[in-house]
Amino acid sequence: MCQFISLFHNITNGEVAVYDLNSHGNTEIKLNLNKNVWREGHYLPKGEFELRFNDEDRVDKVEYETAFKNRFPDLITFFNWAVEQDGVLKQLECDSLDLSSLTSLDPKVKLPTKISGYLDLSSLTSLDPKVKLPTKISGYLDLSSLTNTEKDELRKKYPHIHII
Repeated sequence: MCQFISLFHNITNGEVAVYDLNSHGNTEIKLNLNKNVWREGHYLPKGEFELRFNDEDRVDKVEYETAFKNRFPDLITFFNWAVEQDGVLKQLECDSLDLSSLTSLDPKVKLPTKISGYLDLSSLTSLDPKVKLPTKISGYLDLSSLTNTEKDELRKKYPHIHII
């Protein structure tokens, strides 16, 4: 199981590739990535990232990871970049989004406008009113850690979304 957000990085030029943020396999297939130069990685909800390398990779890992961190200093920066890449937002519009490990959600995060499955925000203990929720969630929005009062307020504001 991949950890949120799944990504690939190119050891020859530092490029980053994403398509399905929940699946290395789907991204590899859709983008036809050459595994001789592309390596898996993750950006984790707690703000850390993990870039994988093979033993034979001739890369200064500290310098490489520093360049990545300078380009994407935090999860929000990376996520907002990722959803603007070709196909990513469309992929998110067609699937569910599991953000269950997040305990808070910065209003600067760009959530997709449509989700055909569910949006899992079950660990949020509060939801900033500035967070822009999707206009359509065909499945459900899991906010199970919020109080009933908070969920009732959100149901009034978003009557088109099934909130649990």
